[in-house]
Amino acid sequence: MQIFVSYNHRDTSWAEWIAWQLEKLGHIVTIQSWDFLPGTNFVLKMQEAIEHSDRTVLVLSPDFLQSVFAAPEWAAAFAADPTSAKRKLLPVRVRECRPTGLLAQIIYVDLVGLDQTAAANRLALSVDAERLKPLTPPNFPELDRATNSGLGAALRIAAAEKLASLNGTQAAAAFKEIAGDPAVDGQARVTAAEKLASLNGTQAAAAFKEIAASSSLDTATRIAAADKLASLNSTQAAAAFKEIATEKRP
Repeated sequence: MQIFVSYNHRDTSWAEWIAWQLEKLGHIVTIQSWDFLPGTNFVLKMQEAIEHSDRTVLVLSPDFLQSVFAAPEWAAAFAADPTSAKRKLLPVRVRECRPTGLLAQIIYVDLVGLDQTAAANRLALSVDAERLKPLTPPNFPELDRATNSGLGAALRIAAAEKLASLNGTQAAAAFKEIAGDPAVDGQARVTAAEKLASLNGTQAAAAFKEIAASSSLDTATRIAAADKLASLNSTQAAAAFKEIATEKRP
């Protein structure tokens, strides 16, 4: 596919990064900073790039949207495909901005806030794929709830319990995360570790050991964790009880 990259000069670094990614995917890319050589006619080169391109990629930013020179570049592609059936116009947002008018009707690829790997993957998928179906299965919704640190511990534990009947491995990972989360209160961490014990004793023992060794928790919670640990690993439990008993507290 032949692609023309349209951008404002303040976004040259973004435009070149996008062009490089597109060429790595096997596309033929025209970009002003690489292909409009000294001594050539700028207007004719621009006309040639637009006419021969299968798709025009717009590097969306506040500067691009305010540029009087950028508008004719995307307007030509829009006129050739006013219903976007051929996706001749592909906006790629690289900075916070809000397209208006005709551009607002076209769904853009959003790279804002992504790291390099995620941005490259999203760009590749958006340019080449017929659908945006992910390559890996979506998480079961209860897993998202179980691993959502913004929810209360009780809700996360309840979600992980529901998940356990469907996917024990994912449920164990969720319980492990809750049990090891220092932002969760101590008793909830012990409860999560108890639930984990029925799925993965080794991981549960490690969780109980971590809770018992946490000096930021109250003594009763630490003793409860060490007590649960005793049924899984008596040696580690003994060490935990000893540490609690000999620890000097202010």
